[in-house]
Amino acid sequence: MSVHGDNPRENAVNEVLTSVAKEEIAIANLIDAEAEKIKKIVDSHQLSKPDDFEKIIALQKSVAEILERLIQKQQILVKKLELIKDFDTDKKSEKFRGKSNIVSSNDCSD
Repeated sequence: MSVHGDNPRENAVNEVLTSVAKEEIAIANLIDAEAEKIKKIVDSHQLSKPDDFEKIIALQKSVAEILERLIQKQQILVKKLELIKDFDTDKKSEKFRGKSNIVSSNDCSD
């Protein structure tokens, strides 16, 4: 018997939801860390030398790249949630509610 009960489909959905929630927390922590990094750099520089501006521009590019990757990760998480929202955990059958992309052997012609 699993922690979530005897329904393996429901267990799978719960595991996906748990993993998405953990990834969302990790993304939030990464964003907070990037914000802190920016704050430290800006607070520690008086922005009077050209070198200071170059460092800040380099930092901005680095943060933008990290945020771009986090956005891509976020899109993957949304797709995971969209996939499981149509997963019927009340039935023991192998069907999804709504549209199904599963092709049976009857659908194939030689």
